[in-house]
Amino acid sequence: MSSKKSKYSKTQFLDLEMLCWPNKVLPVGQTQHIIQIGIVEIDNETLNITKRHSYYVRPNNPKFEVSEYCTKLTSITRDIIIQKGRPFPEVLRSIEKEFHPSTKISYAWGQDNDVLRSHCEQYSVENPWEKTSIWDFGVFFRSAYNIRQKLSLSKAIQLANLEFPGQAHDAVIDAEAVALLHINMMKKIRNTN
Repeated sequence: MSSKKSKYSKTQFLDLEMLCWPNKVLPVGQTQHIIQIGIVEIDNETLNITKRHSYYVRPNNPKFEVSEYCTKLTSITRDIIIQKGRPFPEVLRSIEKEFHPSTKISYAWGQDNDVLRSHCEQYSVENPWEKTSIWDFGVFFRSAYNIRQKLSLSKAIQLANLEFPGQAHDAVIDAEAVALLHINMMKKIRNTN
């Protein structure tokens, strides 16, 4: 095997939190908008987490609402988004500068790629993941464990005998949980458990 370093020496894991309401019923004038993006990066050689960051996103609509249901699920309030959030295009510029996603393999748990693509179209901004895409790690996990039905990230962590790294439905924590599943599977493949 060649000792030459791979073009993809880092792998990224991301998660999105969205505005949400009970039973997915949106009030008039509201949209399902991204309110938090979490990214965790690992070194593919050492399988160590090398970088992690959480970005709060402020929707364009100044009358956006964060439902009680959403706050209960994510711990994100309207005040947090107003104080810490930045517009979506600005957040993407920061992600591009800090993480360079167009040069890395990226995974999420589910169809986050579709949501990001839709937001990029809505805001007429370049999608930093356009070249490499964001792969659904849940598909790989289910294949590896021979599971047919979809399952939650929490259930996957439990099946892998790992501990969830914090409060679920926090974007950076969920991204880290996916990274831990990946690390666990790679260690088994490399037989370095």
